[in-house]
Amino acid sequence: MWRILRPFLLVLFLILVAPWGYVLLEGWRFPEAFYMSLITITTVGFGEVRPLSEAGRLFTSGLILFGIGTFTYAITHTTSSIIEGRINESWKRKKIMDAIRQLVDHYIICGAGATGKWVIREFYKASKPCVVIERSHKRIEELCHEFPELLWIEGDATEEEVLLRAGVKQAKGLLALLSSDADNLFLIVTSKGLNRNLHVICRAKDEKSVDKLLHGGADRVVSPAVTEGVRIASLALRPHVMDFLDVVVYRGEDLLRLEEIPIPAGSSWVGQFLGDLDISHRTEAIVLGMKMKEREAVVFNPSRMTLLEEGDVLILLGTEVQLQQAKRLIREGAEPADGPVTLSETG
Repeated sequence: MWRILRPFLLVLFLILVAPWGYVLLEGWRFPEAFYMSLITITTVGFGEVRPLSEAGRLFTSGLILFGIGTFTYAITHTTSSIIEGRINESWKRKKIMDAIRQLVDHYIICGAGATGKWVIREFYKASKPCVVIERSHKRIEELCHEFPELLWIEGDATEEEVLLRAGVKQAKGLLALLSSDADNLFLIVTSKGLNRNLHVICRAKDEKSVDKLLHGGADRVVSPAVTEGVRIASLALRPHVMDFLDVVVYRGEDLLRLEEIPIPAGSSWVGQFLGDLDISHRTEAIVLGMKMKEREAVVFNPSRMTLLEEGDVLILLGTEVQLQQAKRLIREGAEPADGPVTLSETG
């Protein structure tokens, strides 16, 4: 903005200062001097207000040349700034679209309102790739200020063309956070039509819409009213449990967190018992639960004799370091090279 305003401030400065030349050289009153300076700088072609002395004419000649140069500079500088800005914006958009086209198994966040902002922050904390679709240019600018590397598309998330630009066919999941349940329902149907395997999580503003959104194809539906009610009641009835969960889920200080780690295809742990991993001893992360591939429910505190299969998901509790060690252990099928992590090492 300052680059665009600077030449016009120079023109304004010239218009305000030039009259004093006529006041000092010709002894004119300021209104006359101001009028003479204005018609001279703008080169409108009017005659002299009063006959000028030789010094006054020399001053006027210099003022004409300086005025033309200043106006030319202002117009040229402003035009180049606008063109440069458009080129930079075009280059930035191309860079973002190139990055989106390379994404696979990413998430698409539709709607960047109050809820959407928190969702984006959590994705950034977890370093998970995501693309944001938002109609409001102002909201996008605010998000880009907070998240400089944000991948975004300005447009209507219910339109197929916009979803395709966001890479919906290669995406792992979609979060429907639009302002109305009707828009969210249309978004679910459209996105599922483009990618049947897309995992869709939807927010329901009205409790009555939950079943409709599920029937429309949403895999999970969150009702803020229900979530807030349960949380408020839990804070009153079980405050210490909620304090612990806040540390684990919201990770305000990165002390502890929950993580899910799948057993990958081709892992040497497939067909072995959970106790063979000995995660608690090797990493000091705690196995809280396990989502087995062939079972719908999550098994709490699975037995050491539980047989591991490809696609099973372990739910672990630990520090960032401990969880990274556990991921490496499961991915490589061997104990981490730097050995088990102790509590004293993690602080």
